[in-house]
Amino acid sequence: MKFITTDNKVKCIREIAGKEQQVVDFDIDVNQVAPHVAALLSTHEISELEAWLTARGTLQEHLAEIPNEENIINILPELMHEATQALKELGYIDKQVKKELKLRSSELSTLLKSIDTVDESRPKKTNTVGKSESLKEKLDAVKKQL
Repeated sequence: MKFITTDNKVKCIREIAGKEQQVVDFDIDVNQVAPHVAALLSTHEISELEAWLTARGTLQEHLAEIPNEENIINILPELMHEATQALKELGYIDKQVKKELKLRSSELSTLLKSIDTVDESRPKKTNTVGKSESLKEKLDAVKKQL
């Protein structure tokens, strides 16, 4: 079972024979399994959803404690990876956007060479949420702080 967030919903997606089927969705602000959701899921799927909701809550708490600057820095590598993949698929880019990207990446490279590094622990449970959902949560945290 996969759980995917949109702007205002969490979608429960069941994978059967390589095909995805949306089973149910619910409001994104709900942090426990609602009865109408539980009625459509198996016992195992309910357990998965409970674990996912717990991990998502842990991630949200963790992100709320981090200053906005750190959230931005923490999501930048994944955004850069997504941008790289998008460029590979598109095969072209706007001239001004390319110029800005080169300038910003050069500035970032220069700064990275001169800045201190530290090790910070992150909640282990947040891995349950999944990479793309984690990125969405991080972006939401940054948006709320802006």
